This record gives sequence, C-alpha cells and structure tokens, in this order.
Amino acid sequence: MKRARLLCRTTVTALAVAVAGAAWAQQGAPESPSPRGSGHGGIGIQVDIGALWRALTAQQPAGQEDAYVPGQIVGAFDANESQDPAAIAASVDARLVASQRLEALALVLVVLEVPEDRTDEVLQRLRSRYPAAVFDRHVIYTAAEGPHETSRQPLRYAARLIGAPEVPPRLPAPVRIGIVDGEPDPAVGLEAENIALLPLVEAPAGAEHATAVACLLACAPATGAPGLARGAGLVFVAVLAADRSGRARSDTYTVARALDALVGRRVELVHMSLGGAADAVLVRVVERVLPKVRGFVAAGGNGGSEGPAPFPATHPGVIAVAAVDADAKPWRGGTRGPHIAIAAPGVDLWLPVGGGRYFTGTSFAAPFVTAALAARLAGRQSTQVSALCGEAIDLPPAGRDDATGCGLLQWPTTERR
Repeated sequence: MKRARLLCRTTVTALAVAVAGAAWAQQGAPESPSPRGSGHGGIGIQVDIGALWRALTAQQPAGQEDAYVPGQIVGAFDANESQDPAAIAASVDARLVASQRLEALALVLVVLEVPEDRTDEVLQRLRSRYPAAVFDRHVIYTAAEGPHETSRQPLRYAARLIGAPEVPPRLPAPVRIGIVDGEPDPAVGLEAENIALLPLVEAPAGAEHATAVACLLACAPATGAPGLARGAGLVFVAVLAADRSGRARSDTYTVARALDALVGRRVELVHMSLGGAADAVLVRVVERVLPKVRGFVAAGGNGGSEGPAPFPATHPGVIAVAAVDADAKPWRGGTRGPHIAIAAPGVDLWLPVGGGRYFTGTSFAAPFVTAALAARLAGRQSTQVSALCGEAIDLPPAGRDDATGCGLLQWPTTERR
C-alpha cells in the first residue's frame, strides 16, 4: 500500500466508464463499513457509493484503492460550532453520506461523497472555507496481521521472553481496557471481569483477529495460552466489516466513533491493532482521547523495512509496538521507523483460535504491552512509556533503534515470579 496520493488523474470517457464499471464489478471495491443501528450518540446516515463513481475509481493506480474509500472525504469540527453537515456538503456540491455527533469527545463527524477526480479540489475548498475544522480523504483501516499457520505442537516462549509468569495471576484490581477491532468469540475461553461488545457495523468481520487479541489479554489457563491481563474488563468495539473481496476493513468514520464510545465508557486503556494512512481527522480524535485515558497502544505496522508507518501508531503519545521472534530478533515483516516505542513477542504465537494455530504480526505483539500497562495500573505503577522503557531490555544495535524502539518489553518488576 502506498501513501502517495494521486498527482494527476485522467479524464474518463463514457466508454471507459462502462468498461471500468464491468471490471470493478468483477474485482470488488473497498467499502466503508455501514453504521449499525443508532450507534453511540446522535443519528448516523449511510448510503452506498454510486455505480458511476465506482467505475471512475477503478482507474486509480494500484495501492490507492487499498488506502482510501473512493470518492469520500471525512471531516471533524467542534460540537459547539454552529455548522450544519448538510450545509457543508451543499457548499462544495457534495453528497452527505454520514454525520455523527461524538458526545464524549465534543466533535461532529461528516462524511461526504464526490467524484473521485474532484477529491483534491473539494478538499482544498473545504479546508479554506472551514479553517477550524479538519478534512481528509476517508482512510481505510486494516488489521496489522501477518501470515499464520496451523500446528498441533504449541510453542510457548512469549512469557519467558518478557519475564512474565507462565501462568500469571489475575490482575489484583480490575482495569477497563477498550479494544477497537472485530467481534471476538467468547467461546475461546476468556477470564475477564466482564466483556462488553459494541458493534458499529452491520456484519462484523475479523473474528479470528479480534479473538486472538482477546485471548492474549484474557484467555483462561485451561485454554493452554493464559492471558496476561486476566480479570480486566474488556470493551470491544467491532469496527471491521468485510469488503467485496472478503477482506476485513474499517474506516476513519467508524474508528472515530469507536474511540468516542470507549471514552464514553470510561476505559483506562485503549488498544488498537489496526492501522491506516496518515489521517488528519483521526489525529483530531486521538488528540482528544489521549488526555482521557492512561495509555493508548497500537500495532507498529506490518509494512516491512520500506513500508509506510501506519496511523495511529505514528501519533505522539500513542505507544507503537514492534514484533520480535523467540530469539528477540525483529520480525522482518514489521514496519521500521522513529514511531516504534517498544518491542514484544509477535512471531509464531500459538493461540487456541480456530482449533489452534500460530499468529504473527504487530497486531499480536501490541496486546503484551497493553497487558503490561494493565498490570502496572492494577499495581498503581506508572503507565508512561518511559516507565516501560526503564525496564525494557535493550536489543542490538545499542540504544534506541527504528526496529525495536527502546528494546524488549519486560513484565512489571512487582508482578514477576
């Protein structure tokens, strides 16, 4: 996936539109997951992208269709501003696709639809006309999951690598963890104080990804993969829905609503094993979330050494997590960059999901850091990244580096056995 935006677009004739439309119907297009029910606060509006614009967006260069919802712009402005979403859309000859008031974050979101070849021009007009608001292309968010294999021989190395007990005790005090992901399967065997599910899409996808994250946090010892934050309260907001190719995707609008819902539930930690392109609207949202929680953890990205760093992992104050293997070597599929704060096990992790299999990716390294923060919170210890780095083991090369940040996560000292 490339972050570079289109610098030039070709005018499409009527014949080209017809041909592109046929091709688009065969290959499928990324879709924005539709809001489910009335959602969290306010009234949401969602409609499908018109067939004409689907045909036009088929002309995008490779990678562009994987980064953004074609022809859509998302915006955010302060809730105390007297702005009418319908009037904003009318001012730039756009269609209002959705609007939502984020009560906990005091923001209003809008999603607009325009012909793809007008996107940059409309963005410029919106930014000029409404300087106090933020507008950007509607980013697609995906799970930071690598390849995994089924195995009958579970390998357990993660607890040893980070100095945690093989079967850690339950947290000494409950901690509320909010997870932006898919819909987990509680039948995997979770040992949590409570589990709440807030679905924001009609047909949640990404169940195995979400279940793996949930298991790393709270699976019972009887599953063979005891979670490190058992006893926590888990609030899952399901934001992943399948596009026409069956891939689990979300978008800025849905993720922003999820974060608002979590703040409204007063979670103490936010966990997000998803990522997308740089996103000015979600920057505004995350800026309002950070002061209201004790920690925000995100997967560092699966783009490899040359891949673009994903948002929100790149946002200051968000703890971006890299993945290492059983030998504490950086996973070659992990994204490198100055955004990486710390590393944790994330290669060939056996979990009792789908009958038992190995999972790889920064998606599955990040829960170790979230669990460590939960243990620190329960033990009344600092949740600052400096505290994590103070106990981390430096990995080669000496000092901070773009592959593993300040080093390998270690379990909070007072919790070790």
